[in-house]
Amino acid sequence: EIVKMLDKPTVIVIDNAPIHRSEEFEESLEEWEQKRLAIYYLLTYSSELNKIEMLWKKIKHEWLPLEAYQSYQK
Repeated sequence: EIVKMLDKPTVIVIDNAPIHRSEEFEESLEEWEQKRLAIYYLLTYSSELNKIEMLWKKIKHEWLPLEAYQSYQK
């Protein structure tokens, strides 16, 4: 849907989540390129480059009280 709103060249940087490597996603890449949307993938295991990963880490280790976890088991 975002592609329909683009009126200038756009770059999106995404992680390597399975959804971003799905067949359906990859089939859309050529169409998106024609509409001047460039997709770039972060390097594998580079969570320090992924801002949302930094936020999740902060939430988990600093903001959530220890009591928020039901157990210490993974």
